[in-house]
Amino acid sequence: MLADLVGRLTAAVADVLRIEDVDPDASFLNLGGTSLDAVRVRARFAASTGYSFDVVDLLRSERLGELALHAAPATERPSGSDSHPLRASDAQLWMLAAEQADPDHPKFQFACAFEVDGPLDVPALAGALEDTHRAHEVLHTSFAPAGDEWTVEVHSEPLSVEIVDGVDPELVHDRLSALAQEHFPAEGPDRWRVVLVSTGPARHYLGISFDHRVVDGWSLNILLDEISRRYLARLSETGPEPAAPSYLDLLRGLDDETRRRRRTAAVDFWRVRLPAKYQDYPFTLPGRLGDPAGDSRVLSVAVSEEVADALHRTATMVGQTVWVVATSALAQVLHRRTGSTSVRILTSAANRSYGTESTVGWFANGLLNTYRLAAGSTLSERLEEVARESTAASAFSDVPARYVRCGLWPDAPAGYRTDSQIYLAVNEEWTKPLTIHGCTVKGIATDTAADSPGIELFLEASSTGWVLDAFFFESEYPMNLVRELMDEFLTEIRNNWLEVESK
Repeated sequence: MLADLVGRLTAAVADVLRIEDVDPDASFLNLGGTSLDAVRVRARFAASTGYSFDVVDLLRSERLGELALHAAPATERPSGSDSHPLRASDAQLWMLAAEQADPDHPKFQFACAFEVDGPLDVPALAGALEDTHRAHEVLHTSFAPAGDEWTVEVHSEPLSVEIVDGVDPELVHDRLSALAQEHFPAEGPDRWRVVLVSTGPARHYLGISFDHRVVDGWSLNILLDEISRRYLARLSETGPEPAAPSYLDLLRGLDDETRRRRRTAAVDFWRVRLPAKYQDYPFTLPGRLGDPAGDSRVLSVAVSEEVADALHRTATMVGQTVWVVATSALAQVLHRRTGSTSVRILTSAANRSYGTESTVGWFANGLLNTYRLAAGSTLSERLEEVARESTAASAFSDVPARYVRCGLWPDAPAGYRTDSQIYLAVNEEWTKPLTIHGCTVKGIATDTAADSPGIELFLEASSTGWVLDAFFFESEYPMNLVRELMDEFLTEIRNNWLEVESK
């Protein structure tokens, strides 16, 4: 029996880490395993043996063979809700602190919507959505204050899917936009909501709204891809996919591995790139007027074919990604406008593998990169600076920001967050993976709002071409300033290509 358990455990490790001939005397960490890998190993081992173990024990174990001695019969999760105390460091997350300060503001959410043409099987889609909901505990988890602490609670309620038939096509946009504005209370069981609107037998509109605590824009494609696959499985009657690793198990194991392997290195890295005092953290543009007053604005600019072509041609000619080219252009604009030689631009850490994103439960991490631009720097020098700094920072993209904040600024208040004021995302595959078998699916826009201070810029490819969107509070940045910044950014992209072409 023991030999069989050892063999099943080493086989699970080999499968997850994609290596051969795992030695039972080897250490999981020495084999290159991470906390996320450990969660996946535990799930595979339990599925093949009916036995389980604590994820932290796998991370701490010096020998895999010894861990098999402590494996115990796996128990079924009770049908009701399951709660787990939130660690003190987790409770300092800025979104939880902001929730308490302004509990009714719909600021921490976003939405996507799709036009679906064709013979949609509504019960199959509803079943696929519920299968996805059940597979990931993070999608039905609440964050409840308990005195000075917080509690994470996993609920058992099914996903709420609102199905509305016979809607006037003129009212569809308003209904989907209303969904995007509905608030997600931290203590409630809902972390996402779905509405399916029908205007005819072969025309449907699917709207999905997410709580930003558990889903982010970069990982949206992971979720949509899973819904697509589960819909196809429902049609083929193959049944739901295997359950994902437990979210609570991830909570219990993530901090330990991070603290042991990467926390110190991450703090050392960011210490030389961020201010010594948290009060000196903000980076502002001329024109900032004051604190946001809830006057959220969205400004959208169609990107000309000339600029879109320049972006791709420059990236091809200089051997860099589209994101590096766009970021270097924005950095140069900010350098000119502020006169600063140190330009900070926040971006999402989107370099995780599909497996990592799927397992972690779609938690977002951001990188606040500092680019040092000398007066009169060349395009080649700016591209090299952006690529070098971003690559270095990516090594610490999965270290929670709270560790860095507490390590750099231990006297900062709990929940402290001051944005870099400039955020840039470049995405050529926004909402692309959603496919409904037998139907034609097209992404459509809804009215959304800025969810944090500063200017959030999204340079995205859509079905009709590239678009640049800006989300901001007008009390912070006047509309004309934001429009000038967007126009100058796009002009810089075009000018960069002219400079490359001339050489």
